[in-house]
Amino acid sequence: MMYGCIGFLVALPCLISCGYRTRLRAKYNLPKVPAPDWLTHFLCECCALCQEYRELRNHGLDPALVVD
Repeated sequence: MMYGCIGFLVALPCLISCGYRTRLRAKYNLPKVPAPDWLTHFLCECCALCQEYRELRNHGLDPALVVD
C-alpha cells in the first residue's frame, strides 16, 4: 500500500525499489552490469522487479510468500 501511495504521489517508485535491488545484488554478489540499480529501475521498473523475483527464486526463496 505504501509503495502504491508513493508511486501515485511521486511517480517515481524506483526510488524505493532500487534500494532493494542494491541489497539483493550485495547479498548474492551480483554484477552491476549493464546499468546502475537506480537507472535500471528508472528505465524499466517492471523488468527490474521481474529480474529480482527470478533471482530470488533461483536462490530457493519464494518472494510470493507473506512472512509475518
